[in-house]
Amino acid sequence: NAGKSSILNAFLSKGLLPTDIRPETAIATEIVFGKSNELKAFKINNDYTTFPLSKIRSIGSDDYLYIQIFDNNDFLQKNKDIVFVDMPGLDSGLEMHNKAILQYIKKGVVFVMIIDVEDGGIRKSTLNFIKEIKQYNLNISILINKIDKKPMNEINKIKEAVEKQVSQHFDNAFVGLVSANTGNIEDFFEIVTKIDKIGNFKQEFEDRFLAITDSMIKELNIRMNSINVGSSELEKIILKLKKSKKE
Repeated sequence: NAGKSSILNAFLSKGLLPTDIRPETAIATEIVFGKSNELKAFKINNDYTTFPLSKIRSIGSDDYLYIQIFDNNDFLQKNKDIVFVDMPGLDSGLEMHNKAILQYIKKGVVFVMIIDVEDGGIRKSTLNFIKEIKQYNLNISILINKIDKKPMNEINKIKEAVEKQVSQHFDNAFVGLVSANTGNIEDFFEIVTKIDKIGNFKQEFEDRFLAITDSMIKELNIRMNSINVGSSELEKIILKLKKSKKE
């Protein structure tokens, strides 16, 4: 109830995401650009079923792994290489939350954690999650939501307390202030504009690519050493692979 879906709805401007989904039925929801508004629900084998957007409340994690919402939105169009994901909250139960988290933990991920200003800081369960994701070398930002409910001097004290909590685990983690109720989500946009797309791309693909090329070179060397003819051609391939790997 910290307002994750409300923050995303504020920039989508259409109220696409339901904000009254029960935690135990929550499912990871990817939001991407599409020329026509539609919804796809994906199963673990990557098969999917297309639904009208009006059916979003009836799709749960018992039947599907995640859903995708396609929205014809200018901001999404300008940021096509970013997939926004509305995750089940930490109150959705450990099994449900981990099921969603594990889909994204090995990808190039920036976690934006939404906390309620009424909490006065980061809850223990949220802090434990922050400690956990640090092990995966992931980026994290914090947004304090519903700031329209407190006077500014109190909000600044809460922000300082949150910054202190986060600094124990992450260096220079961004802590911003937002209000979905008033449409004040500038700090959310700031996080998006500062995403290191190249760094995230490398995080997801570089290790796998290097492992594949190393394996190919090793295999070719084995073949070359076991035959007496055609080795010059294999040497050319190996040199080409090494050059490609370096690039």
